[in-house]
Amino acid sequence: MKLLVRNLCKKYDEVTIIGNASYTFEQGRVYAVLGAAKSGKTTFLDCIGREATPDSGSIILDNGSKAKKADYSDFGFVTKEPLLMEYMTGREYVRYCLKLHDSGEEKIDEYFAMLGMGEDTLDMMIREYTFGEKQALQMIVIMAVNSPVILMDEPFVCNNKNAVKRFISSMKPEHIIIMTADSLESVREVSDEFLTINHGAVEGFTASALDDDNIQKRIESITTENGEEENA
Repeated sequence: MKLLVRNLCKKYDEVTIIGNASYTFEQGRVYAVLGAAKSGKTTFLDCIGREATPDSGSIILDNGSKAKKADYSDFGFVTKEPLLMEYMTGREYVRYCLKLHDSGEEKIDEYFAMLGMGEDTLDMMIREYTFGEKQALQMIVIMAVNSPVILMDEPFVCNNKNAVKRFISSMKPEHIIIMTADSLESVREVSDEFLTINHGAVEGFTASALDDDNIQKRIESITTENGEEENA
């Protein structure tokens, strides 16, 4: 399976946030999107996942036998600020999402345990969850629904890093995982490829490329520059 991003462009108020970006994402690999604060990392993720409408370009999902325009249902999202139905219990919310997508496999107890969520959280109201538990619930829904492409917005900016690592390790073989990060060091251990966003330009590097000190320093310098986007 491949996700083909071709000539993706996005502007806000005539400022180019993403400029003619193309990249091929492959199943079984984890991609980290790096850039300075407000550089456009989240916008890039949102355009890929159809949370935002790009000004131009195409996003194609190719499963090997059929290629189609990717749509919202192809993506599972882990957002920085979880938006959940807080009047439901965790169990009810996962079942609701399964019914909504009419797909996936119901192993709710198993998924909760895998991400370190205690049995008490299954039937606890979501409004009583900690931030880390809400983030974990987003990941549990993705595991249940089994979305082919997983988009994660700065998942390691939390106190739930071990759960994030377990989730990535479990989902990686059969999925495409793309995540944003605020630093190279925070995602280096779990990532196969690294994309930088710098003044609208997107460039990719393999993990082995980081053996070159000059490339590593270049990536690190990009993450500390001031970006221009206000809502990235």
